[in-house]
Amino acid sequence: MGSYNGRGRYSLLAPTTLKPTPTGQWLTQQILSGSASGVIAGAANRLSLVPYYTPRPISVDTFAVNVTTGVASANVRVIIYSASPSTGIPVTKLYESANLDAATSSTFPSVAAAFRFAANTPYWVGVHHSSTATLRGIAIAACQPIGLASATGTTENTELRTTPTFGSALTTYSYASSNGASSIAPMVYFKVA
Repeated sequence: MGSYNGRGRYSLLAPTTLKPTPTGQWLTQQILSGSASGVIAGAANRLSLVPYYTPRPISVDTFAVNVTTGVASANVRVIIYSASPSTGIPVTKLYESANLDAATSSTFPSVAAAFRFAANTPYWVGVHHSSTATLRGIAIAACQPIGLASATGTTENTELRTTPTFGSALTTYSYASSNGASSIAPMVYFKVA
């Protein structure tokens, strides 16, 4: 799930590990283990996405985030996009949650959902911020690399970032090569139904 194909596009590859998916299990988009999670401050209107792939179908009944430092009136939304079969980039919005309250520190806001990740299908899962609340994040070393910024780049990008207005209709993703960022990525929690 993450090599640069040399033509300015990302390609998605299968992860090397399989996650157990019993009912009630909480999962995240974190690909690798062994790295402690970090924190990432949001920015107004920032949409951050990371690739996600599962070798078997997973039905989800709850999405959540972990707010480490709240900001008054801050909200976030969980967003899921499909990935283009030919380029791997985000294409069509498949899911957008209701607002999750990110105003209070040390909270775990969640929202009931009915979403199904299909087997062997790449997705982009992330968070859309209204403000600068800080969320628990996936450490760079535990993120799936998604390509280099240039042929001479030395640091892999770990997420795609763009800034559509919070709450606007995000029907399709407008990809630009400048969307790549090397950073701790916001962690989305999802509970297996």
